[in-house]
Amino acid sequence: MRRTAACAFCVVLAATAAPAGEPLEGVGALMAKATPVAVDIRPVSIEGEIGPGLKLRAAWELSSGDAYFGGFSGLLLDGGILYALSDRGSLLVAGYSADEAGLRLADARLAKLRDGSRVGPRRTKDLDTEGLSRESARLAISFERRPRVMFLGPDGQMHGAIQPDAFRRFASNAGPEGLATLPDGRLMVLVETSDDGGAPVFLLGPGDRVEEGRLSLSGPELPTGADIGPDGRLYLVRRSFSPLTGISIRVMRFALGADGFPLPRSGETLATFLSSGGIDNMEGLALDRALDGTLRLWLISDDNFSWLQRTLLMVFDVTG
Repeated sequence: MRRTAACAFCVVLAATAAPAGEPLEGVGALMAKATPVAVDIRPVSIEGEIGPGLKLRAAWELSSGDAYFGGFSGLLLDGGILYALSDRGSLLVAGYSADEAGLRLADARLAKLRDGSRVGPRRTKDLDTEGLSRESARLAISFERRPRVMFLGPDGQMHGAIQPDAFRRFASNAGPEGLATLPDGRLMVLVETSDDGGAPVFLLGPGDRVEEGRLSLSGPELPTGADIGPDGRLYLVRRSFSPLTGISIRVMRFALGADGFPLPRSGETLATFLSSGGIDNMEGLALDRALDGTLRLWLISDDNFSWLQRTLLMVFDVTG
C-alpha cells in the first residue's frame, strides 16, 4: 500500500453527478417541512495507506450553524442528490456536484424523521438511525438501539418495520449499522459487533424471510457502513476506537456468493487510516458514478455532535 495525502485544491475531479433529479419516494413530502441549511465546505488534507484499488481524490470538512447538523452515520448518493442520515434521526438532502472547482451542495435541507407506524411519544433512542440504502424507489433505514429496518413512505414518514427476533440479542449500542441493497432487491444488514472473528450479516428478503450469515474479519475494526457496487461487490467501512491510540478506519471489499453473502476468502483491504493522518469517525459509505463513468466511493464521518470531532466527506476513484 502507498501513503497518500489529499487536498481538494490540488486535484482535478471530473464532475461526479448530473444536475439533481427527482428525489426518492417520500423525500419531497419530508423536505416540504424541512429547514434550509447553510453548509460551509472547507478542503482538508487526509493521509492514509491506500492500495491500488482506490485513489483518494479530495476531502472536505463540512460545518453548519444548525444545531441538528452532524452525527452522520448513513450516506446515499442517487440521481445527483446526496442523502446523509444523522444518528439522531435527521436526514440531510442536497443536490451535489464535485469537479476541479471543488464540492458544491445545492438547496441543502435538514428534516427530522418521523415514525408513522407508532402511536404516542417517541423516545430519542428509538430514532438512532444508522444505515441508509435505496430499496426500489424508496429509502430504507436501519436503526441500532431499537434494532429494525424501516422505509420512507409517500407521506414522508417511516413505515413497515422489519424486526427479526435475531436482532434482539445484540447490545443496544452494537446493533445494525451498515445497510445495502443486493441486485435482487434483498437488503443486507451488517451489525457492529464481533464474536469469534466474525460479524453477523442478515439478508432480508420478500415477506418475513430472514437469512443469517457471517462476515469474516481480522483486526479490531467493526462494520459501520456498506454499499453494493455496480460491480456486484460489497464495499465496507470499518471503525475502531481506543482512548490510547484513537480512531482506526479500514475500507474493504468482498465478492458475494450465489446466496448473496460475502465470500470469506475474498476480502481485500483497500485503505486504512489512523487519527494521526487526520481521519475522523467514518461511518457512512456510498458509491456513485462520475459523468465520465468512473466509479466513485464516498465516506462521511459521524462527529457525535462533539466540538472535538468534525464532519468529513471524502471521495475516491475505484481504480481496480
